[in-house]
Amino acid sequence: DSNHTHSKPQLRIGAAAVMCLGASKNELAVGQMDKKLRLGDVEYVGFDGAVTQASWGGEDNRYLAAIGGSVLAVVQPDGRDDERNICICVCGQTRAKFVSFQWQCSKKCSSLLVAL
Repeated sequence: DSNHTHSKPQLRIGAAAVMCLGASKNELAVGQMDKKLRLGDVEYVGFDGAVTQASWGGEDNRYLAAIGGSVLAVVQPDGRDDERNICICVCGQTRAKFVSFQWQCSKKCSSLLVAL
């Protein structure tokens, strides 16, 4: 319908190749070959390889995890710009890289992120 407008800007990803997508109810995260994770107009940098996996999880799916090379990053994007919680883990061995991760939930623990 032409009377409806979209409140969010279109996702602009430039010329970098898309490696993965991570979708939640309201957001779409894009992992790219240029070592960036994009979420709307926000770019998360610091990965040392292409971002090959991105997934929402944790309590109420409010955390976004992504891997790129030897870096695993977990962010809470819904905070204000100066309050976004970011946790970064780096493989300790030379040339080691994260292969995959999975969010796990149980009654005893609201969320757990397991990475290989």
